[in-house]
Amino acid sequence: MTANLAAFNKAVIAWTAGLPAEEVRTVQKKLVFDAEERLTEKTPVKTGHARRNWITTVGEPSTQEPASDSALGGNVEAVISSLPFFASVFITNNVPYIERLEEGWSGQAPNGMLAVTFQELTRSLE
Repeated sequence: MTANLAAFNKAVIAWTAGLPAEEVRTVQKKLVFDAEERLTEKTPVKTGHARRNWITTVGEPSTQEPASDSALGGNVEAVISSLPFFASVFITNNVPYIERLEEGWSGQAPNGMLAVTFQELTRSLE
């Protein structure tokens, strides 16, 4: 997955090189929204807890799993609506079994979610 992330970051930098700051932010907002949507769609569902636990933050990744499903995920619109220029954005999922899901533990996502999403978004930039 690290190779996919490095390729994605490289593609983003190449694609946005020379763009005005406002356009870079527009691209970033679209990428963040698309990434969160794709990750959510690709996350296997048994109870739905993992799918609802994708959390988008600016500056640093979320380190805690929310206590109740009513507080989970779904915050990407709020984050991108006030996204500062050139901010680092993190989409995290802290359910205890998320790494197993990424490694193909569920037949619903045998290739994981993150690796596939990075590949898709990288292709869309190339």
